[in-house]
Amino acid sequence: MITSHSLGQLTGKLYDLQEAIRVHVNQEAEKLRRQNSVASAVLIFLKTNRFREDVMQYHQYEKL
Repeated sequence: MITSHSLGQLTGKLYDLQEAIRVHVNQEAEKLRRQNSVASAVLIFLKTNRFREDVMQYHQYEKL
């Protein structure tokens, strides 16, 4: 299962990010329960809004 979520509003507060992650993970866990499934891993990627050229961008890439 792969899902993607956006915050919907700008934030620079760690608490806001933590809360958004908690809510989204809980929603996906509910979906898994309804399917009688389990997750073997959870990956979280954070990235800034690429359309906002007026703010510093955050995106880290790993070369393989």
